[in-house]
Amino acid sequence: MNDPQPTIRKRLETLRESSNMQATQHAWLRDHYRFWNFWLTIGALIPTAALLLFPLVQDDFVQRALRVSLDAFRLANAAVALIAFIAVLNQLVWKPDSLSAAHARAVDHYTNAKFDVRRLLESSQIDERDATTVEEKYLDVRGLPTINERRFLPLKRWHLRKVELSRRLSADPWAKLPFRPWSRWSRRPPQRDDSKQ
Repeated sequence: MNDPQPTIRKRLETLRESSNMQATQHAWLRDHYRFWNFWLTIGALIPTAALLLFPLVQDDFVQRALRVSLDAFRLANAAVALIAFIAVLNQLVWKPDSLSAAHARAVDHYTNAKFDVRRLLESSQIDERDATTVEEKYLDVRGLPTINERRFLPLKRWHLRKVELSRRLSADPWAKLPFRPWSRWSRRPPQRDDSKQ
């Protein structure tokens, strides 16, 4: 009778790698939407504050201090109002804060799955029932956002490059980090030809 342990371990190792990749992908998307939410908020607040100040400015002050015509000042006022409106409209329609929170939940889900898999792999005996429970927990993605096909491969590339960069830093903690981790560090080192030795 064959020992099922190697097969179960292989399944769990694949699940651990998949969980790690999913956590990285969702973390990138979480940060992406958080970045846009921050700048859209700034893009709405600053013009709105400026719009509150514009009515307080007298016409003669505009002509004297700013040295612009009243028409140009009103046109600038309208442009600032349009910028604030577009920023608020983007936040309401796109909802980057909600998307960021959803991807944060996905990061938690896949990080917990990775922890459960690691705990099982560290045990001496793995029960099939425990492995199935962890797999079912990993696959229970109700309420979690999905990653569309257009983004999956670029995010997988990002994850693999991050893993490679992490390995290189573990080998040499004093290594200089590139400004763009995917540039110089992503190139493969030349293969050593052992046949010439």
